Amino acid sequence: MKNSSSCYKCAGRKIIKVPGKRHRSPGDNAIPVGWLHTGTIPVTRYVCCQCGYSEEWIEDPKHIKKLETSYDNHDLDEFV
Repeated sequence: MKNSSSCYKCAGRKIIKVPGKRHRSPGDNAIPVGWLHTGTIPVTRYVCCQCGYSEEWIEDPKHIKKLETSYDNHDLDEFV
């Protein structure tokens, strides 16, 4: 949806972008990283207004790299 501007499930064209926040408070969409998980990486949501389907994206390449280096191979194996 981020790249196509349409919903993959229903082809709806009204997509809302909900930006992620770097704060750790209830309702924020962020991934904890760093020593003792004290930092966060914001995750942006894209939501279809027709069917409710949503996607989440880490938009900044620097944040993707930080996430990759923050989790060791053991942590990554849990998600594969």
